[in-house]
This record gives sequence, C-alpha cells and structure tokens, in this order.
Amino acid sequence: MSRPRHMLNLFPVTVEGAAQIDYRHVRVTGIPPTDDQPKQLQQLLKELAYRLKGPVALVCGGTDPMLAVAVDAAIDPNDEIRLTPWAATLEPLDATASIDTSALDQCTAPIAKTFVEFALRGHLMHNPDLWGNARRWFSKTPPSPTMAPVLRYPGFAWHLVNIDGHLFLSVDPTSKYASAQPLTSTGYSAEGLRFRHCLYRYGHNWYEVQLLNVLQTTIGDHRFLPPNSSESVDVFTYTRDRCDRRLPWIRDLSSDTPAVIYRYPGNYVQRFGALQLCWLLHRTDDPDISSLHQQSIMTPRARLESAAETVTTFFQGGSVNGQAIAVSPEPKVVDSRVFAIPALRFGNGRVLSAPQTRNLATYPKQRESMLNDRRAGPLARGPFGPQYLILPLSVSRQVNEHFERELTTAIGRISQDDTYKMRRITYDDRKARTLHQHVEAIRSALDEGRVGSGYGLLLLPQHAPSDLHHWVKTRLQPELQLKCASAASLLRHYQRDGSVRPDKVGRLRGYVDNCAIGALLVNRRWPWAIADPLHHDVHIGIDVLGGVAGLTYLYDGGRRIFFESRRGAKAEQLSSGQLATTIADSMSNHLVGTQCMPTRLLIHRDGRLFPAERAGVKAAVRRLQNDGKLPLDVQVGFVEVHKHTSNNLRLVKGVVPREAAAADVGSWWPLNDTTGIVCTTGTPFRIPGTPQPLEITTSGTTTLEAALEDVFRLSQLGFSAPSLSTRLPIVLKLADDLLEAVAAQYDEDAADYDFISEAAEGA
Repeated sequence: MSRPRHMLNLFPVTVEGAAQIDYRHVRVTGIPPTDDQPKQLQQLLKELAYRLKGPVALVCGGTDPMLAVAVDAAIDPNDEIRLTPWAATLEPLDATASIDTSALDQCTAPIAKTFVEFALRGHLMHNPDLWGNARRWFSKTPPSPTMAPVLRYPGFAWHLVNIDGHLFLSVDPTSKYASAQPLTSTGYSAEGLRFRHCLYRYGHNWYEVQLLNVLQTTIGDHRFLPPNSSESVDVFTYTRDRCDRRLPWIRDLSSDTPAVIYRYPGNYVQRFGALQLCWLLHRTDDPDISSLHQQSIMTPRARLESAAETVTTFFQGGSVNGQAIAVSPEPKVVDSRVFAIPALRFGNGRVLSAPQTRNLATYPKQRESMLNDRRAGPLARGPFGPQYLILPLSVSRQVNEHFERELTTAIGRISQDDTYKMRRITYDDRKARTLHQHVEAIRSALDEGRVGSGYGLLLLPQHAPSDLHHWVKTRLQPELQLKCASAASLLRHYQRDGSVRPDKVGRLRGYVDNCAIGALLVNRRWPWAIADPLHHDVHIGIDVLGGVAGLTYLYDGGRRIFFESRRGAKAEQLSSGQLATTIADSMSNHLVGTQCMPTRLLIHRDGRLFPAERAGVKAAVRRLQNDGKLPLDVQVGFVEVHKHTSNNLRLVKGVVPREAAAADVGSWWPLNDTTGIVCTTGTPFRIPGTPQPLEITTSGTTTLEAALEDVFRLSQLGFSAPSLSTRLPIVLKLADDLLEAVAAQYDEDAADYDFISEAAEGA
C-alpha cells in the first residue's frame, strides 16, 4: 500500500555558482568545559555576531571551542569578551576553510545554515516594505485599511532547516495587530503601559519595542548622550535629524509629547524615544481583536499559496560570498506516514474502534455518543465526594435554578449516577466592586455553609475582576476542587425574564455538557482510556510555570492518572534533587498494591528538557530500582514536546498548493533520527484553518516512531471536548491546565484588603 503524499511548507535553498561558503576559524579559550559551557558559548556567539555585524557559527570537534567567521571579519587577537562569569579570549587563525553547500553533513550544516541565514536576514532588513525582526516580518500596509481601532499587518515567519544534508526555507504566514492610532491619541495610562509591546515608527524603520516607562519630561526637554558622541541632545532633535521629515508621523511629531524608555524584546539595553511614535501591539487572545484575528485563519491551500508567493516576493536576491542564494517556490513533497487512531475503552467494557478506512467523518460524534450511551458511558465509576454548586446572587433566581437543574441532570446522565446531587451555595456579589469585596462574598458564603473539602463548579459573576478566577484556584485548592464557569457566557443563552432564548436551546445544552464534563474532571473522573497497550508503560509529563512544577503520571493507557504540583522550582526548571525525590516518592505510592512492574518509561517535557531534570529522572529511577519498584533493565526515554517552534512546520495533504487539504490526524514525518512532527489535530476533527503539528525531539532509550505514536495516542484523551481534537498529549494538557490554576498570579493585597482606585471612585 503506497504512503499518502503530503507537502511541507519547506522550500529548497541552493547557493548558485561554486556552491561553496568560505570561512575562517577562531579559537576560543577561557571557557572551561563545564555543564555551563554550552550556555556560555551561545552567549559568546550572540555577542560576537553583534560586534562583527556578520555570521558566527560554532565548529564541531576539537579540544578547544572553535568558531567560524567570515574571511574578512576583523578580530583583534588581544580582545576579550566578558561573559557571565568567564572572559573568552579569541585567537583568529590564518587558514581558511570551505563548505560545499550541495553536500552538507552534521558538522558543516550548522555553519552553512548560519551564513545563509545571515545573508537572507540582511536582504529582508533592506526591504523598505517590511518591518519586524530576525524571524518575523510584516507588511507596512494593512489590507483594506478601515476606521477600525486595530489594524492587522500580514506577514510571515521564516527559518532555515537542514533535511538530509540540504537546506530548506520554512515559511509560514502570520499576522501582527497594532492600534490604528499612536498612544498619544488613545487616552493612555502611563502605569498601564509598563512592559506593553508597541510598534515604534522611527522614520522608515519600524520595529517592535517593550515600553519600560513613560517619563514626566517631554522629548523636547529630555536630553541623553547618543552612542559614540560626547555631546548630549534632546530626543526631539535627535529623532527629527535622523528621520525623513516628509513622513506624516515625523512631520507632525510634537516636541511636547512625553519621552519614553524602551528596549527591544529580549534585549536589556535601554533606549529613549517618543510616545507619539508608539502604536500599541495587541496579542491574538485580546478580546478587542477576536473578530479581526479570524481574517488571519487560512485554509491549507491559502496558506501554502501565500508561503510560495512570499518566497518569490521576498527571498530572491540574497547572496553569500558573492554567490546568489536561490529559493524555489515549490514546496517539498514527502511520502508521510499515518498512525491509526487508537481504540478507546469506555465504561461497561465497551470499546470504540476507529473505522479501518480513512473516511472518519462520523468518528468525532461517535466518541461523544459513546460517552452519553447508557451501555457505555465514562470509564471511571464509583461514589462521589461532597459536591457543590456555588452561584452568584447577581444572576437572577430563575437562571440560577434552571442552570442548577440542567447541570445536575447532565452530570448524572454522563456519570450514569441517577442519584447525583449538588449542594447549592449562593454568595452575595450584588454590591461587590473590588477584588476584595468579591473574595469576601465567596468566603462568607462558604463559611456560612460550612463548606469543607469537596468538588464542584463555581459560577463567576459577569463583571468579576480577572484576578478572582486565580484567587479561587490558588486559595481554595486543594481542599475545594472547582471548575469555574462564567456568568457572562451563561447569560448569553437567556432572555431578560430568565427563560432560555429559543435560538440558543441547542447551544445551552452543549455549554452545560461542557461544564458537566469539567466538573467530572475536577472529580478526577477520567471518561475513557487507550484500549491497547502503548509503547511505554508509564508516561510522566513535566511542566514548570511561575516557580511551580506540575507533574502528571499516566498508567494503564490512562485508566490511572495522577497530577501533583511542587512549589520552589526555578523560573523554568526543576533541580535534579527536587525531581528525583518527587518522582521516586510518587511512583512508589502509585505502584503500591499493584502487580505493575514498568519496563519502559517515557518522560514528556513541555519545551526544553534541562540537564538537571534529566539527571533528576535518572536518580529517581536508580532509587526505584534499589527499592525493587523498577527492574534493572528498565528503559527510560525522553521527549521534548514543542508547541511552538522556530521551524513553524505545516504538513498538508496534496502535491501542489492548489490541491492542499488538511492532513489526517495521526500524519507524521521524521526530520531526522531524533526529531519529527505529528499531526495531533486534523481530519476528521473540524478546526478552522490549517492544523499545526507538534514537533518532538527524542533522547534516551526510545525510538522516534514509538515516541511520536505514543504522543499522538495520548492526544486522543481530549476529555474536555469529546467531539474535538486536543493538540497536546494528556500528560501535558492536564499539567498545562491544572498548573495554570495552581501557579496563577493575583494581587494578594487587593484580595485581602479593600481599596478602590481613583478611576473606580470617579466612575
């Protein structure tokens, strides 16, 4: 049986003529070979490239680190580059070397990639129609400008990828959203602008900045010392002297506009600018741009055709070593593979097997129907602990009572517990305006109702402060496990008299069912599991957020799932000691009273797996082996799961862009022996736009194909929406969702002490 043909948004790159890149070696001394050396070398590469305004790559092999730089790069042999905490000494060597770009290997590919990337980046920077940064560029002209308060700037993300010794350009359309007016025209709050990102229009040069402060002084009064200058100058004069005064935003620049301090994202150097040249940038999850963002959602055909057009328009004309760089607009076509959708085990021993053919149009609804089928239903059964429904009095009695009946019925129906009941608790939020007042209303109701530990759902008021949700999740857990729902969302289904809107009956049923499933999940009632054995016996998901680590343990294909959190982690990682103790203690408890002797473990890391975390897992395994909980020949594999990568790869069905269609869920393709992509969303699950595959990197004693298939299978445990697909494997999805609740940040003073801002007092 032939494999399906798929396209990738990868476009072949060639260096014409001799197809070679010449470079010179630079020996590096002063950085000892410790575990910290890779980080130090990356810092050195960044600093030296900035100084040379040219490409700098690391050369593999040798005792001392070696760099590759342009042949004509001017390097002082007595120069030192100060790092943290070391000082690197550079020794430029006389001999030059060459790379044949038509036949790259493991050592030459990174050098060629760096040199070609630098050339293409410079080519983009000189394009007057674009603004952006190294990896993302946007048009200066929004499509069909309107009087809307926010404008969409279409653009693209790009990256070079080495596939089997050949360079390819990945191109993926994207968009940026900026206010249509500068900040000085929007009634800004200086304090509210701190750390916000803006589009800064410095004449013809536009770029993204992060605001650090809005100063009390104007740009006409604020003076500073420019680089390589001995005389100070005011911001207004400095800007007008260096920008084209014919541009409207420079011509109309007022010397009375406030001065600002900003920095480039990811850069700590502070700079001065003008608030009048700042246009506020908006995130894609900003409610103000939700309808506008819909315009950037593209079908596979539109996305591939746009990427090919971008290659033709913006990536022709670059050169390296005087040789032209050519990028073909024809996307790479591959024979990809497709994992079968796994069979799922529900209650009463019922198993849902996906159809043998790829005609799966009815499968999503079959999964939802199986959960609601009295002959099947959820896998997890048993008595419930105390159940609570916590409702605000700002919602009418009619709506509250109707919602209670519908939710209780839905939970009983899905759980197949005809005796299911929730105890209603109401809190008086009708005069609450501040976070503290909302908190006190909930606290008082729980105290008066003598609510102890338990589970259930809390309906947040219509105009609740955003921090209220975070307070509920962090201060009431773990004693009270609550699913939060929004009264604003619920009330869209009702009329003013409390009756259900006739046109919203079906949508209300779906909304209530989603709330019911959420309530069952906080009860740790897992609806289904993978029916057949996975490649690995135990899966552990690791994520870290805001100094809190979340770990999810999955056994028996999802029949048993445990989540726990640990505070005290670093900003992004766990120490080896923390992880060793946590995993060893938890698995010891999980394995008590079972006949399970796991032989294959797979560790899923959300993002980068740090060396200390790898060491911690191995230490935990040794301890469990010593305790007789794991065999001496246990195999331990690691996967780094990248939700968003610089590669921005898309995998779509078809061999030419005009025939492109969404890939089937389970489609996958290896980039190399240790890295691959897999579509955890796609046909038959309906999603707008083009599915974005997960990219995973493997290490340890697992194979790429086995790891990819298990990641895909575990993504089919998308409990919260039975008829939809979930992008992440459940061990990371749960860690993502539950960790966000545990690690949520809120203003503790505002929650514990009552104060109202001046703006609120005057409202």
